[in-house]
Amino acid sequence: MQNLTNCSNFFFHSLSFPHVLRHSFLYQTAKKVPLTTLTQLAGHDDPKTTMIYTTPNLQEVGAKLVDLYLEDE
Repeated sequence: MQNLTNCSNFFFHSLSFPHVLRHSFLYQTAKKVPLTTLTQLAGHDDPKTTMIYTTPNLQEVGAKLVDLYLEDE
């Protein structure tokens, strides 16, 4: 039974790897290119679909606020 579990885990992770790689690429690229370019790279028809890769996480939002308000001091 353990071998079956190991095989299914390997199979699942092998199938998910391309998706993880694509998501990582688009998320990192979103920081450097306009949304229209990212939409084309992703092969999406609608920029709204691509916007999931441009949503900042909480740490990024916090860093921007610190930069904004501590810049003047």
